[in-house]
Amino acid sequence: MSELTAKNLKSRGYRVISINHRLASRIDRADWESHLKDKGFAVDADLYRRVFSKDVIEFPRSYLKVLGNSCHSTCGYKPAPEVKE
Repeated sequence: MSELTAKNLKSRGYRVISINHRLASRIDRADWESHLKDKGFAVDADLYRRVFSKDVIEFPRSYLKVLGNSCHSTCGYKPAPEVKE
């Protein structure tokens, strides 16, 4: 997981979608609301993170309390940071 801290991941919009599997995801597209509407779903950030996001990561158990659960989050889309190589 390189040098990504729990606070860093949270600031990038990641929220916990599975405690048992230690998975977090973020809303990975700016038009996520219209994407859900086009598919016939209500606008729900938690649903988008759990079902449609392609940006899913596994995280250490110690990050659980910092990241927060997806269903209680009001965090929307945040652009992905530039990747340094």
